[in-house]
Amino acid sequence: MRKLTKEQVLQYLNLIGFDETDLACDFTKGVNLDNISSIYIKSKAKEYLPKSSKNLAQIYDVLLTVINDDFWYQTEEEKIQAYNSALEIIGDLTTFNVTEGDDPEVNFERTNNLLTTIISGLCSCDDLNRFRVYQRNINFKEIYNSKKEYDDMPESLVLLYLLIAYSKFKDIGNGYLMFDEENKVTFDRLGKLILDNVANEVPLKEENLDFDYGYDNVKRLKFQRPSLKQLRK
Repeated sequence: MRKLTKEQVLQYLNLIGFDETDLACDFTKGVNLDNISSIYIKSKAKEYLPKSSKNLAQIYDVLLTVINDDFWYQTEEEKIQAYNSALEIIGDLTTFNVTEGDDPEVNFERTNNLLTTIISGLCSCDDLNRFRVYQRNINFKEIYNSKKEYDDMPESLVLLYLLIAYSKFKDIGNGYLMFDEENKVTFDRLGKLILDNVANEVPLKEENLDFDYGYDNVKRLKFQRPSLKQLRK
């Protein structure tokens, strides 16, 4: 059993799209739990959120388990860095519109599935801190020319690399094209979207080199999304 801070609890709830105003219990002073997924039950999130939020909560729990495993990150500082790195990567890869229109249910479902896709890939990374530096500093051409290296990777990691490649383009509002009829990110849709951007000469973002391995323990949410309740308003 480990102590979770208020900030960790709120980050978890925000990530799965739960609105704080619907909390059925008081987490303001933190809580002792066997694993963070227990919050899903204690908050009664099932009553407010679709199944995709539960799937997202489960894969996020896997990521946190990896981060808190001494085999991967030996010191508390390394664990905090890895946690911060993961949330910063998630933030960078979720900056585009996921729908054509303004349907809150589709918006929420696609955001859940996009987050699940990203976090699944992060669970396959050897070192989140090094991967964060890679993600920030690699340019599109380098990713594009490394396609053959992805053949032996799990699909979850390949999708993560493709999302990084897509994130290098300026946002022209076509991100929704990576989702299939079930509102999930697929290899075929995302790959075609990137190739279409290349063919249509969509401009790339200016390079933003960042070699900061910095250690940030600031008490704040590093990733924020609208809750399902907020989207429905």
